[in-house]
Amino acid sequence: LHINSKEWNILPSEISFRDGDIDIRSFELSSGEQHIRLEGRTSQLQKDTLTLSLDRFGIGMINPIFKSDMDIHGAITGKVQLTSPLKSKGLLADIICDSTSIAGVQMGTISVGSSWDEDFERFNIALKNDYNGKSNIDVSGKLTPKLRTIEGAVLLDRMNIGFVQSLIADVFSEMDGSVSGRIDIDGPWDNFDISSQDTRLNNAMLRVDFTNVPYFAEGTFHLDDRGVYFDDVEITDSYNGTGTVTGSI
Repeated sequence: LHINSKEWNILPSEISFRDGDIDIRSFELSSGEQHIRLEGRTSQLQKDTLTLSLDRFGIGMINPIFKSDMDIHGAITGKVQLTSPLKSKGLLADIICDSTSIAGVQMGTISVGSSWDEDFERFNIALKNDYNGKSNIDVSGKLTPKLRTIEGAVLLDRMNIGFVQSLIADVFSEMDGSVSGRIDIDGPWDNFDISSQDTRLNNAMLRVDFTNVPYFAEGTFHLDDRGVYFDDVEITDSYNGTGTVTGSI
C-alpha cells in the first residue's frame, strides 16, 4: 500500500461486523518507524473500547488536504479511544506530537488531551505546546455534540505569526514576529462568536506582496466575528518612516 509516495505494510488482522458491532483484532499498518494500530470493539449496547495507537506517525500526511502550502511536520505518538455503548459515546485522547512545525515555524512538542464529561454530555479538550521549555499556545475547549456548540479559549504568549503566512500569501509574502493575548470562541460550532482580550503584535514584520516592501508593526488590536480592529499599532518602514494604524478590516 502506497500513501503519499510512502510504502505501508498491512499486518495480518481479523475484523468482524455483527448487528452494528465492530470487533477488530490487531489491525496494524507500518512504514519504517511509523506504526498505526487499531484494536478493540465498538458496540451499540455493551461497554467496550476501540483503541487507536500511534507510534511516530508522520503528521505531514495531512498536507495534501490543504489548498495552501501549510508544510506541517511532526511525529505523533499516543492513543485515542472510542468508548461504547455508542449512544453514550466518549472520546478519550492522550497524544503528543514532537518536532512539530507549521509553515517552517517550529512549535516543539504539542500535547493534546480529550475526555468525555458524562454529566454535561460534552468533550473537554486541551492542547498545549512546549518549545525550549516555553509554551506559546495553550488551548482549552468544550464541545457539546447534542447542542452542536463549542466554547473555547486560546492563550497566546509571543506566538510566531509566520505559520499563517501561507494562508494570506497573496497579501503578505513574508511574515515574522509574534502575537500575544487571549482569543475566545462561544456558540454554535457553525456560527460561533469570537472575541479577544489584550491581543497585540510584538515586533511584527509584514512584507506586502504587491510592492515587496516590508513594514514593522507593534501595538494592540482586538477582533470579533465581524473583523479585526487595530487600536493603536505603530508602523515603521525600512527608511525609518513611522505612522499609526487604526481602523478595521
